[in-house]
Amino acid sequence: MTSALERKPLVSKAVNVAWREFNAELKSRGYKNGMDGGVLIWVIVIFTYLSYFAPFVLLLSGALTEVWHVLLAGVAQGCGWIMMAGVGHDANHGGLTHHKKLNEVFKRTLDLIGLEFKNWGRHHDQHHLYANVYSPRGVDSKQSDPDSSTGEKFLAFSQFATHLKTWFRPYQHLFANFLYIITFHYWFVYGEFQRTKRYFNPEKDGTLQHRMREVLIKKILYGVFFIVLPVFSAAPFWAGFLQWFVCVGFAGFVLMPFLQMAHINEYAEQFQKRPDDMARSEFQARVSVNIHWKLPVINWFMAVVFFSGLGRQGGHHDKQALNRVHLIRWTERLKQVLKPLGVPVYDYSFWHMFASNHRKMRSMGRIPSYAELVDEM
Repeated sequence: MTSALERKPLVSKAVNVAWREFNAELKSRGYKNGMDGGVLIWVIVIFTYLSYFAPFVLLLSGALTEVWHVLLAGVAQGCGWIMMAGVGHDANHGGLTHHKKLNEVFKRTLDLIGLEFKNWGRHHDQHHLYANVYSPRGVDSKQSDPDSSTGEKFLAFSQFATHLKTWFRPYQHLFANFLYIITFHYWFVYGEFQRTKRYFNPEKDGTLQHRMREVLIKKILYGVFFIVLPVFSAAPFWAGFLQWFVCVGFAGFVLMPFLQMAHINEYAEQFQKRPDDMARSEFQARVSVNIHWKLPVINWFMAVVFFSGLGRQGGHHDKQALNRVHLIRWTERLKQVLKPLGVPVYDYSFWHMFASNHRKMRSMGRIPSYAELVDEM
């Protein structure tokens, strides 16, 4: 069996050849390149914006008068929130469209859901470079995955996070999915400002004070529009806050576990340093799992419309700027290229990965074991 170092040139060459062939096929079908999603991607974008703003317009109109009306509208808007995040995600990678200026415009979709697009983009780009590479929070490392150390006060997302000594860590698999409910509330109120400091770039941002003021203004405008404005509309005075809280909470409850299960499971490998002897495509394949649904229609809707390319993490991490419309086909092509070379390609059903993520979170909660923690306290 060949080593990663021996495979490195073979993997790189094979993937490059497959990518050129794939792009040639796309052009023969009328697409400009891999970033071009044709008419379909714009239908998805319109559907996304309507899904997010329609429940809010209903709220302002006074049509939602009962608590259960507002709760349902919050869930519906939460689904739109998830899809809006996908639009901003794709634009950040330059893969929503082949028009660079439009990608720059649609990056700001993230501002419309309470996330600051510059901070999110820098955070996410670092995640792609160093997926599942861990260094403790507080260590100024630009060569690790920030997602692996996010929320370290409460949760351990890496088997190498052995320094975390909290009495509740062994139970993290029981409460993690419920903690995700307040994830985006936390980012809106506090976390975004911490992220602003972490990703501050004086060459691009000017002064830190200017950058913090910019983020604060965006937060205020977002809060005024989605939380304060409904108070002065035909909606009941309490409805705006409740719908916003449910919308963002539902998005966290659904989206965060899905993001975690693609990288934190019993298959994806974890590292303390990105391996130098491994081809980029092999590294990304080893730290990512593709997630599918058994029914073809649901599988297509979830992978292409609802979760953007997040269900095909292996293919997406390999070609970040590839439009989501083509991602299922590229992921299958990538499997055909990598498997004969001895590179593992993981692809499992949603419920299989949900259970795998749960077991992995439980095992990481016990490193070090609860008994060892008690002895050290």
